[in-house]
Amino acid sequence: MIERPLARHVIDELTALVKSLEEQAVEPTPPDPDLDREYQRLLESDGRLRREVTELTEALAELRAAYDALLEQYEASARTARELAQAHAALVEERAQAAGQLAAIIARLRS
Repeated sequence: MIERPLARHVIDELTALVKSLEEQAVEPTPPDPDLDREYQRLLESDGRLRREVTELTEALAELRAAYDALLEQYEASARTARELAQAHAALVEERAQAAGQLAAIIARLRS
């Protein structure tokens, strides 16, 4: 069995420890309404920004698709322009040959 004076001493020490801990304990502060309002405002702002990012991402995808379509049209037009330039060059060459042949025929007819 524990002696009474020793038990009393342990109880006194524990009581002093509890008092010390209670004195050191920090009282919880009540919620700050300004912080709550700021937090809500930030949550709303975050939601708006996320929606804007989504909308911008979709708009960027649409712009990319339009750009790709325009690029394809440009490339097709450029191919057509090259083909037309080649056809024009061939026609100019044929005209020059025909003119030369006609000049030869006219020269023979004159002689």
